[in-house]
Amino acid sequence: MDRLLYIHKVAKLLDCSRPMVYELIYDGKLKAIRIGKRGLRISQTSLCDFLEENTIAPDEFHNE
Repeated sequence: MDRLLYIHKVAKLLDCSRPMVYELIYDGKLKAIRIGKRGLRISQTSLCDFLEENTIAPDEFHNE
């Protein structure tokens, strides 16, 4: 079973804000699991999938 991460932990791991994590969830870019009425958690697998899908190769990065 995957470890479930709190939103603030995911924000810390991604070095971004909690609202940014919520935006990623609402945009469908990061999958979340609802716990009760208000709680959201992110599985480690979901976070790894997100990182893999959004990793770019050096030749894809251009500052033009």
